[in-house]
Amino acid sequence: MRTLNADQLKAVLSMESSLGHIHTLADVENTIDYLAKEEPEAVAGVEKFNIFDTMWSRKIQAAFPQSFVNMQNELIFSLRTDSGFSLKDVTDETQLKAKILEWLTRTAIKAVSPKERKLHFEGINKLLGTNFTLEEMTDIYTYLGNGINHDLCVKFVESGYDMTMIQKEG
Repeated sequence: MRTLNADQLKAVLSMESSLGHIHTLADVENTIDYLAKEEPEAVAGVEKFNIFDTMWSRKIQAAFPQSFVNMQNELIFSLRTDSGFSLKDVTDETQLKAKILEWLTRTAIKAVSPKERKLHFEGINKLLGTNFTLEEMTDIYTYLGNGINHDLCVKFVESGYDMTMIQKEG
């Protein structure tokens, strides 16, 4: 995963775009690679979050024994329900927790298989060290699920999972 100063990337991309360059994903990736290599200050002071360098990989494996990371850098929790998310924009623990809530709560409350519902419901609580009820999990999915309000989800995680935040702002 590459991380760098967004302001510097924006400045370079704006300059190139004023010259009439068309930006494809490959153009952006090449610019990122160039900045990371040629201008080290662009990435100075930016910490990289690697799920495998933290206790999270063990916690995930304990809560979801069949979980794995695929070739597209997606963390898959269950093949049966296709539950998972991309790790490319997970920059810290808060983002990881937010994505867990955004992308796993649907399966925890709506999966066809009772076994999968139970696995996801208990797995989320185990991973996050929470004790959400079915009603709370339903509210979380309703107001935060599928990334519908990522900023609120991050605030919710940062608050220590204060359910009143969802009811007030959701």
